[in-house]
Amino acid sequence: MQDQMVEPVGVRARAKASLRQRIVETAMGLFEADGYDAVSTTRIAEAAEVTQRTVFRYFPRKDLIVYAAADEVLAFEAALEAALADGTPPRAAVLAALSATARYCEDHRDSMRSFARLLAGSASLRSSEFDRQSRLEWLCALALESAEAFRARRAVPELRCCMMAGSVMGMIRPVVRDWQAGAAYSLTEAIDHAAAAITALMDYANTCYEDMLVAATGTN
Repeated sequence: MQDQMVEPVGVRARAKASLRQRIVETAMGLFEADGYDAVSTTRIAEAAEVTQRTVFRYFPRKDLIVYAAADEVLAFEAALEAALADGTPPRAAVLAALSATARYCEDHRDSMRSFARLLAGSASLRSSEFDRQSRLEWLCALALESAEAFRARRAVPELRCCMMAGSVMGMIRPVVRDWQAGAAYSLTEAIDHAAAAITALMDYANTCYEDMLVAATGTN
């Protein structure tokens, strides 16, 4: 009796997941062929043989379809969450999350590189990506401040931590972009090998913050 009650729920869940995946695959094929900006949600719905309302039910914004194929920001957030929950110190948690995110990107290589091609041809998608990258830096700053600040998703992290996060992401982004553009190196190995440099950048940003504070207040 219990199995009979559970199975329809499982069937519905699989059907929804299958429909969602069909919309994503259809849309990504259209985006690749004609460019992100040239493809409307109406056209996606027609090609996927669903209503436009169905498309919006799964994806309230068109850019969310692109990120459904691979979302490294969510992967980074989840990895930070797990590391901090295990009691990993903030800096080590950031390094662990960067490494985990690199593995995620490698596992979704085709989608990540497809996204990079779409990004190059769409100003509207680049605007969405700017917001996502800002979130990535914000999450990093919160984690560097404390596990408590990260869990609370504080609106404004400490300036010291913002400077440290900015230096880290400033180094990582070009590496990821180069890899997305087709560079032959392993992103996972590149990020892992850069761990010492990333740590040094955090130290340097912290020193800059302290020097700035001394200059501003006139105290040692």
